[in-house]
Amino acid sequence: MENKGNYTKTVFILALIVIGFFVTVDLAYIYYQSNFNEYALPSFCTINNFIDCDGVARTTESQFLGVPLAYWGMFLYLFMGILLFADTLKKVPFLKFLGVFKNKFHYIAALGIISFTISMILLGVSFLVIDKLCVMCVVTYILNLAIGLLAVRGIDGGFIGAIKQSWKDFIEALKPLPYKIAFIAVMAIASVFLYWTYTSAKFSPALKFQRSFGEFTKTKVNKYA
Repeated sequence: MENKGNYTKTVFILALIVIGFFVTVDLAYIYYQSNFNEYALPSFCTINNFIDCDGVARTTESQFLGVPLAYWGMFLYLFMGILLFADTLKKVPFLKFLGVFKNKFHYIAALGIISFTISMILLGVSFLVIDKLCVMCVVTYILNLAIGLLAVRGIDGGFIGAIKQSWKDFIEALKPLPYKIAFIAVMAIASVFLYWTYTSAKFSPALKFQRSFGEFTKTKVNKYA
């Protein structure tokens, strides 16, 4: 009976992950069209001055460390999908390291509630700073909550228990030296990449414009000081 329950939970979570992934793909397309295609037509979720996915995509708040939030979302859902099938994928020789993920529902529940919490912060930014709403972004917020609620069912201690177990497993997974070295190497590569995306603003024209405008304003102030 427990296996049947886990199978049903897996199916529903997988469905939500797939939906979330394609929603973020669409958001990535909207981001690209809004920022890099001057001849692009308004997207289907740009309805008025407030409900405006394109307008949100053109703001500096639509990126984090120079990477569009849509890309972060794609990575999140892809990672959740990998966790969901870690038991099967670890049988592949070059994916044996996935064996360290022993409590997949705990990790997915933790990621779901953490991403939903971040989503609520972004929603507040939309209302209070940007004064625009991205409907497709809200869809991902709801999906994150739904994934978290589904994954946490049956876990002792609820979300707190899931986060504690995830952290415990993370520390345990880094004890073998090869995994520790691999983790440090991956983090180093990721840090270099994010430093480049943030400093170059290659993927965020709004961030690049903000910096250019700031430098221009600073130059003007110094000139007439």
